[in-house]
Amino acid sequence: MFEDVTILIPAFNEERGIEQALLSAAPQCGQLIISDNASSDRTAEICREMAARYPHIEYHRQKENIGNARNSSFLFSFLKTPYFMFMGAHDYLAPNYVETLRALLVSQANAGLVAAEAKPFSRDGVPFAMPPVKKEMLASESKFSRVEFIARDGLPKYGAFLINGLMRADIYRECFDTDFPMLGGDILVLAKMAARSRILVSQETAYHCETRIDDSLNKYFQRLMSVSPDRDAIRRERSKYASYMYSIAQAAAGGNPLYLRRLIEIRMHLSINYAPFRGSGLADFLGQTLLKLGREKIRKRYFTAGSDTVLEETLFELRDKKLLDGKRLALYGAGLHTRRLLSSGILPLEAFSVIFDDTPGTDSMAGIPVRPTDSAPKHEFDILIISSDTVAEKLCARAKSWVPKNVEILSLYPIRFHLL
Repeated sequence: MFEDVTILIPAFNEERGIEQALLSAAPQCGQLIISDNASSDRTAEICREMAARYPHIEYHRQKENIGNARNSSFLFSFLKTPYFMFMGAHDYLAPNYVETLRALLVSQANAGLVAAEAKPFSRDGVPFAMPPVKKEMLASESKFSRVEFIARDGLPKYGAFLINGLMRADIYRECFDTDFPMLGGDILVLAKMAARSRILVSQETAYHCETRIDDSLNKYFQRLMSVSPDRDAIRRERSKYASYMYSIAQAAAGGNPLYLRRLIEIRMHLSINYAPFRGSGLADFLGQTLLKLGREKIRKRYFTAGSDTVLEETLFELRDKKLLDGKRLALYGAGLHTRRLLSSGILPLEAFSVIFDDTPGTDSMAGIPVRPTDSAPKHEFDILIISSDTVAEKLCARAKSWVPKNVEILSLYPIRFHLL
């Protein structure tokens, strides 16, 4: 147990995982503080039982759900130790997690955060695969290179779990901003910390993180703000995120003309993958000009596969323009992209009659049957949606060999580029 380390756990309806989380964390820190965001399940009961068992666990309960962002800020206000970490109430730590990260953080004075590779697990099915973090980029001696890496989504989809590493409290306090947008605040903290100090990733321990197959940007927004957002609210938050991230990159560049081209590329990336925003400076002007003049191939160059923002915005366009109304839909591809598409809730599940896959690994997804492509003649559908943002062109070409002649093939992302 390390007395100079505090673990902060925001929680909301985490009865399935919080006991495991606390059992893994309590023996490793001097203080553990929980803030229950008005849970309606057994979270409070479990936390009180664990607080009675471990005297250094401090339990707080909010009278109403104040959103994850405010709940996390509430927790941070109690911090008194020089080192701390945030932990998900549904995750758990390797037994040597704090010991390993603390030793590395203490030995590296120019590092503000030390994290571990995230190891995913799922209580509801197969966990998402997580590619390794390119830790050499985060440990670069160049602060602009570190920020650029984060700003251009160099972190994998779940790279935000780096925020669950061990941090120096004074550096986090400098980097946290109450004006952060609700969307992507954890990534913005990482970017500001990268501008302030190096971020190290240890492979000697692990952070075990739960992945949820039914998660979506909309649900993420609800957890953060405790409200159900409309499309315009999500767009505004995306724009705030892109603008704030760009300002971090500008500050890291420090007016150095050698970074002009790279700043332009950051600007292009944020505009295409998140939302248009207003900036300032030469790089911003040139970036906006290129976006106005750019054709599809320019936009494709900056598109990042795996972007929930782009996927959901595309689905919103299809729904709001009523391009799919009255059509019987099918999907091609029973992978992660389809899970993300279905869990978004933007297109009704009842609109999909079947999901085709070359080698089905499951019988159904979200209650929709998954079938091999050679069974296509047995099913009735008007439009086949290519459900991939990595191999869409290959699937589209392959689909032409088995889709019935009266069926239209729809690839999502060229639509998105056209509508930008």
